[in-house]
Amino acid sequence: MADTPPLWVSLSASAIRALPFGRYRATNFLGRLGRKPFVARLPADLGAASFYCDLRDTISREACFTGRYEPQETVLATQILEPGMTALDVGANWGYFTLVCAHLVGAAGKVVALEPHPRLASTLRDNVRSNDLGQVRVLELGAAAATGVASFVDYPSDGGNLGLSRMTEGAERADFSGVTVALDDLLDQIVKPQHGQLLFSVVDLVKIDVEGTEHDVLEGMVRGLAARRYRYVLLECHPHALARRGASLESCVRPLTAAGYAGWLIDHSPSAHRRSAAGKATVRDLLMPWRASRRSTPVPEWPHMLWVSPDARPLL
Repeated sequence: MADTPPLWVSLSASAIRALPFGRYRATNFLGRLGRKPFVARLPADLGAASFYCDLRDTISREACFTGRYEPQETVLATQILEPGMTALDVGANWGYFTLVCAHLVGAAGKVVALEPHPRLASTLRDNVRSNDLGQVRVLELGAAAATGVASFVDYPSDGGNLGLSRMTEGAERADFSGVTVALDDLLDQIVKPQHGQLLFSVVDLVKIDVEGTEHDVLEGMVRGLAARRYRYVLLECHPHALARRGASLESCVRPLTAAGYAGWLIDHSPSAHRRSAAGKATVRDLLMPWRASRRSTPVPEWPHMLWVSPDARPLL
């Protein structure tokens, strides 16, 4: 891996995490100063795992300076996962959520991380290897409705998110191709008996962030959803991308509603973001029933949701 963080990065991170507000404005400003990647660490309460950090990348930058990326989802993961549990990170990028989940489930748990982008998958493997996380399995795969091969658009090297690759739309030119798999089929393949016992029978938490093809991912989970194989599903939706692919938000979540899962809209307002990043948000602060939210508030541009199996422990 690269060098340890420059002194100015370490000092800035300490100062930013103590700010009552303005953390992300300061983070984005300081991100312009970084040119050479280095190795940063997550905060101690998330396991202090090291990771390859490029300050041009939004996820790396926020994890380095604030100690969190998508802090609301991080809060929920800490409330759901316990040692010995199993997590599935779909669209793992370089592994922020994978590293957090690995800490929460511990050495006795399991984390399966899927990332189709070759360079990101390589960085993800390096991050897992450097932290000696034997409970994590990295697969260079994309999740979809069925096994096959898909075309992907690469992330722009001058963009703010160096992990924002996605499947092509229409006649769009592809930058690379990758193997896809239905999650139900994948679990059938990897959950094999060892010494007469299954490696794991259910997935306690699934995180899905696939930039517009979440409907395909959920179609590949229909059998497992009906069998309550997935206890909690953290889902980020992209309604405009879904519409371009002939899907809607309602049709996207239909496999979840049909299986009897309860949906909750995650509060992604700036105030909830600040409270979560500062460790002051509770699950009750962050969740609103999905059906009630549709009546009382407009759907966010990128709704983040938590779906809970009827067999799962209630969070509220």
